[in-house]
Amino acid sequence: MMSRLFLGNNIFSKNPESSMKCAKCHIRDAAPGSLYCKKCQKGYFGYLDQFHHDQYSFKDFYNKELKNSHPIRALALIDDILMIYQYYKRYGIFEPVLGGISYREEHLKAEEYFFNLFYQILDERLRAAGKKAEIEDLKRQFSEFRDIIWEIASKMEKTNYIGVANIKPFTLFFKKILRSRELDLAPDFIDELGHFFVPGSAVFILELFSEIASFSDNAIQRLVRVTKGLKRLYGDNLLYKVVNFPVVLLKPWRHQNEAFNHWCKNGHRGVLEMATATGKTLVGLMAIQKLAAEKEKENGKGVKGKVLITSHSRAILNQWKYEVIDKLGFLAEHTDYKIPVSCDYVKIEFETIQSLIRRNGITRVDLLIADEVHHIAAPVFRDVFMKVGFRWFMGLSASPDEGERARIFSRLRIPVVFRYGLKDAISDGVLPEFDWYVHPISISGEELAEFDELSEMIRKGFFKLLEDEETDKFLMKLGEEKESITNLNDFVRLIEKARYNKIEIPEQWKKLALLITQRRWLIHRSVPKIEEAIEIAREYYLQGKKVIVFAMDIESCNHIAKRLSEELDDIFIVHSGIPNPFEVLSSFKRSRNGILVGAKMLDEGIDIPDAEIGLNVAASKTKIQLVQRLGRILRKYGEKRPIFHHFVGVPTERNFLDFEDPFWMLDEISWVMDTALNLGFNASVIEQEKIKDIIKRSEVKVRQSYSIKPFTLPSYGVIKLDKILSQFSEETLQKLIELLKELPEDEQITNEQWLSMLSRCRGDRDGISNIKGHWWILILGDRNPVKIRKLLYKAIR
Repeated sequence: MMSRLFLGNNIFSKNPESSMKCAKCHIRDAAPGSLYCKKCQKGYFGYLDQFHHDQYSFKDFYNKELKNSHPIRALALIDDILMIYQYYKRYGIFEPVLGGISYREEHLKAEEYFFNLFYQILDERLRAAGKKAEIEDLKRQFSEFRDIIWEIASKMEKTNYIGVANIKPFTLFFKKILRSRELDLAPDFIDELGHFFVPGSAVFILELFSEIASFSDNAIQRLVRVTKGLKRLYGDNLLYKVVNFPVVLLKPWRHQNEAFNHWCKNGHRGVLEMATATGKTLVGLMAIQKLAAEKEKENGKGVKGKVLITSHSRAILNQWKYEVIDKLGFLAEHTDYKIPVSCDYVKIEFETIQSLIRRNGITRVDLLIADEVHHIAAPVFRDVFMKVGFRWFMGLSASPDEGERARIFSRLRIPVVFRYGLKDAISDGVLPEFDWYVHPISISGEELAEFDELSEMIRKGFFKLLEDEETDKFLMKLGEEKESITNLNDFVRLIEKARYNKIEIPEQWKKLALLITQRRWLIHRSVPKIEEAIEIAREYYLQGKKVIVFAMDIESCNHIAKRLSEELDDIFIVHSGIPNPFEVLSSFKRSRNGILVGAKMLDEGIDIPDAEIGLNVAASKTKIQLVQRLGRILRKYGEKRPIFHHFVGVPTERNFLDFEDPFWMLDEISWVMDTALNLGFNASVIEQEKIKDIIKRSEVKVRQSYSIKPFTLPSYGVIKLDKILSQFSEETLQKLIELLKELPEDEQITNEQWLSMLSRCRGDRDGISNIKGHWWILILGDRNPVKIRKLLYKAIR
């Protein structure tokens, strides 16, 4: 029977041995072999229990029960009476409530009362909303719509009275009808209606009509027209066909439609680069719906479309499965991602990239969706394109194209077909505005001995490497010259280039790279940095906030969580050593407040909309990681204003490496300044006095280095002042010069002042907010108004 297609284990199977309460009234015991008691089998239901059959004409019933009732209660009561009579006429299984001389005559009177009451209530609702409707049109539309809904209910199961039916198929039916192309309405309110009223009942339809009429004058007419058209198309299979077809149940934002259209126009292939929390997943679901529509048109072939969703993270794939079921309206369980989701038109599988590249042979699919697609640029994952044959490809990433990764994608002929940045999202109201604080913090005294030893080994190793013959051969393979290596950032850049181009790296280079990593690791895991983060997290927790702490590794995660757990409840921890991370994330989502501590697996694709505080204790090796961590708290949720604290580890004066520390430390601050300007707000750098001295020393070193030759930075590339200034229009440069003239000649311009001046130039046609590297003008100009003006004058001339 049809119900079995929707209800899984059929709840109507008979068990004569069972002893349970009646499924209708929930008061009396069910009769043997039935879910219903003997009274309810005859037609009694809920609040109708008090009425005895054949004792009331409609007039008597009206005077006793309806006359003084609230209109909504009266409507619900008479709707039940009419529904029972319909089941009596069609199947002979219920006994009508109204008797008298003639069942038919009394129920015709009840129906007339029902219709008049329905139209009266609806007319009042529409008038209150400033809408008009012709009563006769309303009568016809409601009658046609209700007849279809009643027929749907009866086709599910003869004994499945609508008041006790599984409401999930009905709820999905209404949602998917509203998302049809002709209506294109947001169906969010359907769930709320379903909580209060039985989907398909007269009161439910009343609320449905009232709600959609508020969208447009002819919305009710279109709803009825769409439903009738589908009924003609699918006949008795209407409910099954509608519910079984995957439909995106959220109304897409404008930028999501634009992203999808760009992807379609590019032959259903390409990468969508969209800021975290702007709804990349929904665009992927739109692609699945399009594939399902294609397969439905092929109809007679009976071949399902094959969809493969891949990512490097199991947590992300579990979330994908949850989104597929909930937002495409599948009647499926939220089980592990390894179990596919399927309907008549598509079969959707989920697999990690790691597992995919270990497969033997080629997997052929219609649609491949790669989430966090930037991982595929890594050499170990790049073979995924050799393992999967596809017609359509959609890559999704919240992360900016950068460095060698961008060049790899270009060679793989994977174009970025759409970009939507953080600034766009905040400007459009998709993401909330937020506050950003940067905390430079030095290492502790206990860590100094190890740090001194590593610093000295790096200093000796770097100069020894420059004299090594293997370096000359290596640089020749890379097409680089030895003069291009002026600091350790150049060294790291060349290693990255070799790795992405699969060029063997000399042993001495590997050893030095390991030492650099160990030293940076020590800075990023410094005790003072972690202790300050713990204290800030504790303060926010006591204010009732939800906090996410991004730690460097498992050891740091455990340490932070343990320290917080000593005095606070609701501490959640997630890393690769936790057996059930997805359950932990779900628990944190359900919690009203709390602190979630996690390592790398928190970076990508985890959706926690009500978290509003982020503490980044981990090192952000790339822009990508920092954008992703920002995104964990940037979900739009009520009136929240997120706060992000970003901790930067710095060395001490005694073990400062002039050819390493100034560049990576200032580069990280520079990127924060670029991003802050791009988003249109200030990022505040919280500096202790001893930290100010280190930053000042770094700025001096950078200016000295630049006076010799331009230098390379991980997040920007080669710093060339003329290139940075060329991004400004002459009008903007003149305006900046005038603003600088307002300052005393010996002023030391702060980061906040500089951002404020640039923001005052916002709105210029050259797009001041998109300029990259602007902070280096401040640094190379010695933070002095006169020196900076001279640099700007040169650019104008």
